[in-house]
Amino acid sequence: MHMDVKQIHSFILDAWARGFIFGPSIALAIGAKFAPLRKPKKLPGEVISEKYVLEYGSDCLEMHVGAVTSGDRAIVVDDLIATGGTFCAAMNLLGTLQTLFNWVGSY
Repeated sequence: MHMDVKQIHSFILDAWARGFIFGPSIALAIGAKFAPLRKPKKLPGEVISEKYVLEYGSDCLEMHVGAVTSGDRAIVVDDLIATGGTFCAAMNLLGTLQTLFNWVGSY
């Protein structure tokens, strides 16, 4: 069965600044919206956050309030999946909002 990524995903979420080269381009190509996931105090306005554990400590990931809503389908793009902490934090943020995610990419 062939699934058209343009029909099933409404958002591209990208973690970290390096990824912003790829996330908006993917979003544009499939006609989806783009929302950044950033470290604390990098995004203006109201945000929701999720703390996560790294191999050397802990960190926090933030996303704009209202960037995605319940029922949206998202692709999460990350530059590196080492311990999976960033990915797990992104999943937790999306899960809190009851957002579905179907694919995770690492480049």
